[in-house]
Amino acid sequence: MDELHARMREQAPNASHEGVKELQSKVRDKGQKHFNPHNFGSFELDLVLAMIRQLDFVNKTCAHMEYWNNPTVIQASIIRYHKFMHPHKTKAHDSLQVPTADIDLVWHTHMTDHDKKYDAFVRSQNCLIDHDDTLGTMSLDRGYSEVFYDWLSTYDDAERLNQAPSRDCRFYGVDEPFPIQALPYAAAVVPDKLAVDVSQKPFPNNLSVYLTVIGTPVTDGRVRLQYSRQSYIMG
Repeated sequence: MDELHARMREQAPNASHEGVKELQSKVRDKGQKHFNPHNFGSFELDLVLAMIRQLDFVNKTCAHMEYWNNPTVIQASIIRYHKFMHPHKTKAHDSLQVPTADIDLVWHTHMTDHDKKYDAFVRSQNCLIDHDDTLGTMSLDRGYSEVFYDWLSTYDDAERLNQAPSRDCRFYGVDEPFPIQALPYAAAVVPDKLAVDVSQKPFPNNLSVYLTVIGTPVTDGRVRLQYSRQSYIMG
């Protein structure tokens, strides 16, 4: 604020008296709104916290970018997204919807086009399904269990929510660890010095990581890269 006031004083001689007063009034109002802890702005949400929550999603997904850019994976994920949404036509609108990583990726992408998302949900669901990323661990686990049960009840038991579409599909590895040396393309998994320095656990000699794939539950903390820069930023 001091720097802003200094710049305003510097430019004041070049403006009219009324213009300076108007600018000062606008700056004062904006400052009061910004620094008022009870004022959340027009959207009534904390955009910084929302960005942090999305950073966690990025941390768990973007390390496997080569995988998620594969057309076969994307096509399968879109199909599973629609199958995930289908059972909720008959469910309560406030029921928890906790997906797997592939479904969540498509859901996130769908939300970036508000108009198409709204039209699609109203046509197929007669409502908008809330994507609530503020849920605690217990709620997430309960919500995922409900979705898992719905999936098994709606579709063939052989096609589980946390399995890939085909047994012959290479893109299956929810419980498959990878040595970090096997992922030279995944820059996001490279241990960050600051993250290593603040870690309470000693850095292992042979670091193995789990990566998100089709069927990885969003509740699976193993894919949260503990030594990444994103994990360091999130604390």
